[in-house]
Amino acid sequence: MVNQSGRINPSGASLMIKPVGAACNLDCTYCYYLPTHDVYGDRAHRMHDVILEEIFRTILPEYEDHVSICWQGGEPTLAGIEFYEKAMGWQEKYKRPGQVIENLLQTNGTLLDDEWGAFLSKNRFLVGLSCDGPPHLHDKYRYTVKGDASSDKVLRGLDVLKKHGVEYNILCVLNDVNVKHPELVYNYVTKLGSRYVQFIPAIEWEDTKEDYVQGHAAADVGLKKISPSAVEYGQFLCKAFDMWNTHHRTHLSIQLFDVMLNQYLFSRSTLCINSNACHNQLTIEYDGSVYGCDHYVNHRWQLGHVSDRDWRHKKVDDTGMVALTVSAGDEPDEDWYEGLDRDVFETFAKRKLDLPEKDCGRCEYQRFCYGGCPKHRPRRGEVTEKTVLCEGYKLFFEHAMPTLEKIATHYRHYGELPATEAEIERQKQVKSGVIRPGQKVKPNELCPCGSGMKFKKCCKN
Repeated sequence: MVNQSGRINPSGASLMIKPVGAACNLDCTYCYYLPTHDVYGDRAHRMHDVILEEIFRTILPEYEDHVSICWQGGEPTLAGIEFYEKAMGWQEKYKRPGQVIENLLQTNGTLLDDEWGAFLSKNRFLVGLSCDGPPHLHDKYRYTVKGDASSDKVLRGLDVLKKHGVEYNILCVLNDVNVKHPELVYNYVTKLGSRYVQFIPAIEWEDTKEDYVQGHAAADVGLKKISPSAVEYGQFLCKAFDMWNTHHRTHLSIQLFDVMLNQYLFSRSTLCINSNACHNQLTIEYDGSVYGCDHYVNHRWQLGHVSDRDWRHKKVDDTGMVALTVSAGDEPDEDWYEGLDRDVFETFAKRKLDLPEKDCGRCEYQRFCYGGCPKHRPRRGEVTEKTVLCEGYKLFFEHAMPTLEKIATHYRHYGELPATEAEIERQKQVKSGVIRPGQKVKPNELCPCGSGMKFKKCCKN
């Protein structure tokens, strides 16, 4: 999900919270988080109030001046509005003077109603809405637990966000079907009214339940059919980049493209996948257990537990996880954050650069991908092999680098992004008299710049 606090050179700390674990009202085929059900068993997955308060009581005094709290699932709205009202209260109670807290909610949108809209607007949430393109593509893999299509419910949720003036972005998962239609998908999601869009590849492995729970992967495990090929992913990015660069670059953020601009301008990545270590975002599960990444929620990579610094030596429950060790009125440990397993954390973070010399050592693009996400490597990064998306990355980098370098050079000189081709064409039309200076265009009319978009979604911004 995009953190919009600063499109160029953003700063601050982030924390991901899973208030209902993997619980969800949808049953998406490619869901990367559903297997965590096997880690936790069949217990009711909902965060205890004591855990919720303890997170903010201990984290906020230690974190930076700007903190992003990302609420994810599963489907985080299943926790209910009352849960989040308590969270807002504890944030206010424990934050430092001058500390800014930004709340982000990643949702499938199907449960949003006016009550949710009012709450999200009042508390200035940024909402990430999942949409995989037009209904016939979105509904291919995103359906309810009853097997029904979900696209109509998503669009109703989007209407709620618009009605209440809630800032939102679009998260589009690329699978083996929609990745073949870059123009169709790009045009659809960019016309949903968001200024921030992410394209995420669905790279999922055929793990067994036991392998996932223990954090290991067998040598012969292959990718699931729903995963896009590397070349298809690269081709999608190339086409999306060209459309973005021509029409939308100055007023629409596409996460990966902005990340690469940051790498050109500031020599650092704002996205873990493209950085040199996995260390950017702690993830706290509903029961208080802490991990370094929500793609590695299993016994092997647990770092600690919110309610108890001595979590490794406590009796675990029948699911193998540490049970809740504090209750309302108790005084929890003062420094559970300091009690995180630093050895596991260091090992987890450094796996990012365990790359094959023959493939990555002399690669001209290594500083832009650093091998990608370890989860996208064979056996989830347990062996020294390149990402399965390598050829797609190379295809995209080779295509986009010259343009990105020009954009970065312009930004260094002038402190702003250069005009898009569509904006330049509009300026030419004004000068030639095709478009009159000051000509009024109604919001729902096609933009005179030739982008094919409505004026309110294009040059009006």
